[in-house]
Amino acid sequence: MAGFTTIENIPLSIKAKIDATVLLDPEANYVYALTAKQKTMPKGMGDTYRFPKYSNPAAFTTPLAESELDITPQVLTKTFIDAQIDYYGTYFLISDRTVDQNPEDVLRVHAGALNRSLRETEDILTRNVLLSTTTDIRCLAGENGDDPTELAQKDILVVISTLTGYKAKTITRPIKGSNKFGSAPVPQAYMGIVHPDLIPDLEAMPDFVTVDRYGSGFTPMDAEWGNYSRVRFLQTTQAPKESVTSALGHTVYSNLILGADAFAIIKQDSDAATVVGPNKVGALRDKYEYGIKTVFAAALLFDQHVANLTCTRSTELV
Repeated sequence: MAGFTTIENIPLSIKAKIDATVLLDPEANYVYALTAKQKTMPKGMGDTYRFPKYSNPAAFTTPLAESELDITPQVLTKTFIDAQIDYYGTYFLISDRTVDQNPEDVLRVHAGALNRSLRETEDILTRNVLLSTTTDIRCLAGENGDDPTELAQKDILVVISTLTGYKAKTITRPIKGSNKFGSAPVPQAYMGIVHPDLIPDLEAMPDFVTVDRYGSGFTPMDAEWGNYSRVRFLQTTQAPKESVTSALGHTVYSNLILGADAFAIIKQDSDAATVVGPNKVGALRDKYEYGIKTVFAAALLFDQHVANLTCTRSTELV
């Protein structure tokens, strides 16, 4: 039966000592939602969360004349950004003998796996919304002769200039320098998210500052790798890459660089994430159902405050 966990999948550990630590495959850094505005959708309010967005008034630089005629009034316009709430979920179906006869706590292992699956799901959903930005910039300043080229300092500066020109605010506060040898101050910055494949190209930049060179008294984020100019970079294997899509047939990487208040995540009251079970099911109650579900949406609030910087590598991975 497809999707049914039995002792065929998790065999008994006969004549063996079982370590108390349960091993799971390493998980990615889930970083895409770190800078999101968090919103809650009340129950009974439909399936769409609306963000009203008003236009800016023009500056009034013309002196007022002494006249019986009124000046022309300004008009604000309003548009809506809509985020539709959707339901997501998954579950395990586990035989009772798998639970009863294994020395480790099989249900606890599945609980951890469900929690990990939830974090990955929300991270991917958020990433996909951010990738819908229309602010697409290709790396052109590298030296590998491809299109796009590898990451280069000038390409990152182009993104910084673009976001600043769109009035995107930085996310992080500055980090002061210290007396530690080789340390460097880090200015307030945007947040960049890259694939680990690109770490060699980042560290090859003369002015790239790795986290170990940040000023003392500061604890970087777990996924943080370093800083260049006004971008602090996080790394995750969730960062998208597409094989054989560059001009020379190499892998193209999508690197999102985010300004403050660019997007929001919406969840619905207490149903943001609900664990279902473990419940015994079946005619003989000989199986466990164990699942999780979430109610979730993400929305770009300021499209121009998210840039997708695409690049290749200086040297293609073998």
